[in-house]
Amino acid sequence: MNALRASAVSLCLMASSSVVAQTHSSHITPLHFEGDAPAAEMRVRYDQVEHVPVVHPVYDFLARASVRGMLGDFSLASLPLQRKEIAKALAMLAKVGEEQLGHADMVLLKKYCREFLEYQTPSAAVVLSPSDSTQILFDYLLSDNVEKYLYHYEDSTDAVSVVPLGSLEYRKLQSDSAGSAVLGQVGFRLYGTISGHVGYLLQLTNGSVLGGERRVALHDPTLRRNVKFGELNSDFDFTESHVRVDYDRFYAIIGRETRLAGAGYFNHMLLSNGAPTFDAVTVGARFERFDYRFMHGGLLAQPLSGATSGATVVIPSKYFAMHRFAFHDTWGELAITESVVYSERGADLAYLNPLSFFKSIEHAQRDRDNPALAFDATVRPVNGVEIRGSFYLDDLRFEKIGTDYWGNKSAWNIGAMYASDNNVDFAAEYAVVYPYTFSHFNSQNAVTNDGLQMSGSIPPNSDRLSAMLRWWWGQRYPIVLTVSSLRHGRNMYDSEGALLHNVGGDIHQTRRWEDSENAPFLDGDLEHRFAVELQGGVELVRGFSMRVYYGLMNTNGVQEHEGRVGLFYEHF
Repeated sequence: MNALRASAVSLCLMASSSVVAQTHSSHITPLHFEGDAPAAEMRVRYDQVEHVPVVHPVYDFLARASVRGMLGDFSLASLPLQRKEIAKALAMLAKVGEEQLGHADMVLLKKYCREFLEYQTPSAAVVLSPSDSTQILFDYLLSDNVEKYLYHYEDSTDAVSVVPLGSLEYRKLQSDSAGSAVLGQVGFRLYGTISGHVGYLLQLTNGSVLGGERRVALHDPTLRRNVKFGELNSDFDFTESHVRVDYDRFYAIIGRETRLAGAGYFNHMLLSNGAPTFDAVTVGARFERFDYRFMHGGLLAQPLSGATSGATVVIPSKYFAMHRFAFHDTWGELAITESVVYSERGADLAYLNPLSFFKSIEHAQRDRDNPALAFDATVRPVNGVEIRGSFYLDDLRFEKIGTDYWGNKSAWNIGAMYASDNNVDFAAEYAVVYPYTFSHFNSQNAVTNDGLQMSGSIPPNSDRLSAMLRWWWGQRYPIVLTVSSLRHGRNMYDSEGALLHNVGGDIHQTRRWEDSENAPFLDGDLEHRFAVELQGGVELVRGFSMRVYYGLMNTNGVQEHEGRVGLFYEHF
């Protein structure tokens, strides 16, 4: 029966794939879905302009399909993507069919097609609109075959959806002493498209520790960096939002959202999620196998003195700008990116120019700022195998190449992934960040937002070897085993906290005049950190899922265990 249903989806979506090339003048195409859903007309849309948050599990599913050579020149090096981009990729997979895709992947494709490609009818909502078929509270609350909303409306050019978000999670931490906590979150996500050209999203969640110890929750870096929770000892809240305008090849975005940029499986050298989200304006253009993007964003600098939050805190201005040129084909992608961090003045017109070369401008601006140049590549030599890598150049003295000179600041990563036909993926990656990289003579110009590193995922003077084994079993949340080994050369301090030996291991501490010109890699107080993580989940019915996580961390012989189990509505 499952095979029959999957085949029905395949046939249905094969028919829909012909609409990918249609223009905005024809946004929807009628289809008829057969299988376990109630009989209804399904409509396929490719004018969904809004972004899909980077935490959505569909990205891992598409990454697997891309490695297997099923998505052409589809790129995942810069996230998030638009709903219409994801819809196009899913339509391509539907055309491949179950014989090549595999049964487990086809079952999961069916779930994602219902969410993204088939613009859902029937749908169930708390507040009914003409687009809905029934009220969620009576017929479809526990249905696995319809999308559920607080409110949903769509016509030929417009769409708006409001979905609830919620979680209840138990966490257990075992280190020198044991502790546990129960965390709860509630919120909503509003998203949609206006006239086929304007996309928008607003997401808001609020949560608190419902029971147990706060220190267990503070072990989570995402919660720890939340000012309201980590510093003000209150509850925690998160918000992301954006508005995007698409017109032909041009687009413009303003928003606060999590962004990832750079080719890597465990490391994103350009933009990572290690720091809080920041607000930015982005403009760009898309051509056949070439993309250009310019971003200018506002960061949160370090407080100058005294209070770190509240009405009396003094925080200077700080900005981040980036240009990215990306060339992509069926074999992969090659991108060149330049960026600059500057602070303690207003937005600089020199860096607001969408077409410029930041390094030369920075010199002309009296060499005050922190520019960088980066290259990243994704190559698929054969179907099922992919290689990703990036190189980040912070600073360089050509005559000092090959030495331990402190000013040769750079970072790089190289990794490979194998996606098998039997539902198993394997990936491995090695990443290096050399001493003093991402730092600057003016500590406000370090590559940080609110004091946290926003490029790469390991600190300066570090390397990490990571490996991942992932099993797809027809669920949105595959079973994933991750193993990593990190080495970090830390700066050395006395008992009073005074810096004794600067080895370039702290992003906030650049070289002082009394420090050596040589900075050997991994010099200093060497930290070894070995980690094992196992996680997975099951969607009980559409929207409701249960997820589990176990992590083991061994830092210089000191072990720490963490376990989590939670119930979720939608994803965070």
